Amino acid sequence: MLQNYFLIAWRNLLKNKTFSLINIFGLAVSLATCVLILLYVHSELTYDSYHERSDRIVRVTSIFNTPEGAERAVYSGQGVGPVMKEELPEVQEFVRVSGTIRERFYFKKGDEFLREENIVVADPQVFDVFTFHLTEGDLEDPLRELNTVVLNKTLANKYFGAEYPIGKVIEINDQAYTVTAVMEDLPPNVDLPIRALIREGRADGRNFLMIGFTTYLLLGEQVDKQAFEEKVKQFANKHYTEAKENGDMEGVSIDLEAQRLTDLHFTHGIQADNPKGNKAYPVVFAISGAMLFFLALFNYINLTTIRTLERAREVGIRKTIGATRYQLVFQFLTEASLIVGVSSLLGYTLVQLGLYPLNSILGKDFTFTDQVTFYLTITALGSLAFMVVASSVYPAMLLSKRTTVDVMKGGIGISGNRFSLRKGLVILQFTISSVLMCGMVAIYLQLDFLHNKDLGFNQEGVMVVEMPRSRELQTRGPALKTDLLAISGVEKVSLADFGASPGSFMPQGNLVVLEGGRNDEYWLNIIKVDEDYLDLMGIKMKQGAGFNGINNNSKPTGVVVNESFAVATGLADDPIGADLGSFLFPGGKDKIVGVLENYHYTSMHNSIDPIVMYWLGSTGSDEQFTTDIVLIKSKADMRDQVAGVWRQHFPNEPMEYHYLNERMESLYKTEESAMSLFSYVTILSLAVAGLGLFGLSGFLIQLRTKEIGVRKVLGATVNSLLRLLTKEFVVLVLLAQVIAVPMAVWAVQKWLEGFAYRANVTWWQFGLAVTFVVLIALATVAVKSIKAAAANPVDSLRTE
Repeated sequence: MLQNYFLIAWRNLLKNKTFSLINIFGLAVSLATCVLILLYVHSELTYDSYHERSDRIVRVTSIFNTPEGAERAVYSGQGVGPVMKEELPEVQEFVRVSGTIRERFYFKKGDEFLREENIVVADPQVFDVFTFHLTEGDLEDPLRELNTVVLNKTLANKYFGAEYPIGKVIEINDQAYTVTAVMEDLPPNVDLPIRALIREGRADGRNFLMIGFTTYLLLGEQVDKQAFEEKVKQFANKHYTEAKENGDMEGVSIDLEAQRLTDLHFTHGIQADNPKGNKAYPVVFAISGAMLFFLALFNYINLTTIRTLERAREVGIRKTIGATRYQLVFQFLTEASLIVGVSSLLGYTLVQLGLYPLNSILGKDFTFTDQVTFYLTITALGSLAFMVVASSVYPAMLLSKRTTVDVMKGGIGISGNRFSLRKGLVILQFTISSVLMCGMVAIYLQLDFLHNKDLGFNQEGVMVVEMPRSRELQTRGPALKTDLLAISGVEKVSLADFGASPGSFMPQGNLVVLEGGRNDEYWLNIIKVDEDYLDLMGIKMKQGAGFNGINNNSKPTGVVVNESFAVATGLADDPIGADLGSFLFPGGKDKIVGVLENYHYTSMHNSIDPIVMYWLGSTGSDEQFTTDIVLIKSKADMRDQVAGVWRQHFPNEPMEYHYLNERMESLYKTEESAMSLFSYVTILSLAVAGLGLFGLSGFLIQLRTKEIGVRKVLGATVNSLLRLLTKEFVVLVLLAQVIAVPMAVWAVQKWLEGFAYRANVTWWQFGLAVTFVVLIALATVAVKSIKAAAANPVDSLRTE
């Protein structure tokens, strides 16, 4: 009996190919897209859940309060962790890590040194706070001894291959370390993607003003987080007041705050922090995935309802020959189950095919064998099966409860208010599609704005080379610059410290404004550049002069600031010649010799903060100055020639470099990925909605075939019939736009609030987006309508 049900269901699917293809394709595509989106959303919303006690771990962040405002930084003082453990009973353990931002680590392999990322120096109790699954070696306390290292599996295989790594010695930054353990690679969704942990002989002091550590605390169970945060503020007030009395922090106060580990991925505005996610994106994509899923489901409900009611005579015949109500309902549910089964198989295949492009777009590493992927797929399949089967019950029950005489008449409930649900679903479908289309337009316009806005400097053709890690080698910058300028094709060369490259972390410090008897201290960005930097970068002067003509013997005390500095310090009216306390020469004075036009040294998510530029030779001592980076301006790709000169000066050092335009583009990688993913979701949504409208209009026009024939016999023209057949759909689609546009405007405005500088998205640009959606809908309906209106009336009147 069951086999018979499925056989009839299969024949019905083959008989109604348009109906079957629209439903199966729509459900399969929406299922696959939802699974892929859920993978991304799950990854974003479960950041740091890998650590078993993630809900009890907090990071201590410093807040530097100055007259112009507060600046938050990831670093805290050396003594914060150990003293908090002693004085605050809520703190069960602490760990300090360093080396996560600027410090470079080079591992020796054979005769060459290879730079490795995400290497940290940590306290030995790091394993008591974070979860690192150790697989080999000392599984209890691998960092108890100085100069030891724990590698992840990837690094262990890279440097030791098939050899047993435990007890081996590896050279890191010219220091020998013993490998004491190997740990599993961390998943990609952790805020601190550590690849190796190092224990070295750094001073284990308690200096609160030695601010260069990232401190994490493990709190006890059932700690009141709000009460603890208040204790952290009191702790900072007590100890930093004592530290200031013995230090040199006049005019600056420091507060501390405790941030939950699980909140760090979406926390912005903290200096020297790791790259962050945007909490809006997982929410937006979760909603978009749900919208696409329901679009396909609405298609199924609309088409199935009409198709089921069209089969009234079939039901009547079945009831006449003795079919029970249960058997009729089961037949329709069997057809729904068959559609679910075929859709699921196709969707499963699409998920596998979609993982690679998804990983490419988002920079993730999802695999289908991953447990999370499996569970999300099963959940999506279960939801699809439940909703499709449940939505098939209503039309089946509607027909099966009618008397045999009623159903034999056919055409039950095709017209009138009973189909207000159908109209509502059409409106909802195109509302969703229009909102997604407007969102895609807004993202495109903002990205176009970010890429084309004048940044205030020239990023094209600028190669940034990092100097070797050795301080002695960093003093060879001037000689390297001279030889680089001798290369044919190299236009300009400049030396600077590491923060002078836009897109990089810019160091900060406090500086006093002394002009007019003031003694106001400000916390701001401070960098050092040579005399050719401004010319190479194309940064324009607003007032005064730069560092042209300066040499190492002049020991200048003049500084160059940007417009934001002049405004923030109240010197905008007459900044040239204003006196500042020297940052490099304690007790000395500097004068402002030039004001730069503001330039975007970081992403346009952030406003332009004050900058003070010192000449690179202003070292504050008679020692030869050091250089962190070399900037090389050329019209052609000169990396081979530059590498040749590099080898002459540093034969045993690898050349680390990047291009400035690529670095600036990487600042918007999250938006680029979101644009790509959102575009695919929008296109698929329009395709699913359009297919649904195509099928729906086809079925409804088919039901009016005889009416169309009669109208043509009575003299109706093709144009008048076309208006008649499309009028209802046009009204529904236009009503959807009225609902969609206000929703889209609100959503886009909320998203744009995340940018300090944003595109001006106007009403007519949204108008173009919704017009495109309307045209797609009209073209879809017109295909069936034109065919029906142009048909021979004799054939139309003959139809059953």
